[in-house]
Amino acid sequence: MRLKEDHMKNGQFKPAYNVQMGTENQFIVGYSVHQRQTDTRCLIPHPEKLRTQIGRRPKTVIADAGYVGEENYACFGQNQVEALVKYGTYHQVKSRAWQKGIGKIKNWTYNAEEDTRTCAAGRTLHFWKASKEQTESGYEIEYRHYLSAGCESCPLKP
Repeated sequence: MRLKEDHMKNGQFKPAYNVQMGTENQFIVGYSVHQRQTDTRCLIPHPEKLRTQIGRRPKTVIADAGYVGEENYACFGQNQVEALVKYGTYHQVKSRAWQKGIGKIKNWTYNAEEDTRTCAAGRTLHFWKASKEQTESGYEIEYRHYLSAGCESCPLKP
């Protein structure tokens, strides 16, 4: 697989494996070995492998930001597994600067009834279209796009 630590910086494939460990009360109870370079793609098959090794799926999964992915969150929701997986921008999002940032769509008002968003300048953005993207494993992610009448004369644009 391709590795980040490629001293030649030419994307060479190297013989390597991604090993995942499952623990309970600080004891290793199982493991899984993958030929996937990212942890993100190992998080769904790993608990299944643990189930075959210890006879049950984990009730709780704790993982770092390297495992973040919509597909992983959806899988744990469907299987009623508590997932404690902190996303990479967690500390940024919790900062005052982020929460007051007028350019962040999460800080805009959402009207579910009309499916609109209102920006900091008070302009309404209407739902325009949905687009889909498929991950390497076939999971489909849907994006929703919104449009405003125009932002050219907005006093907050700078």
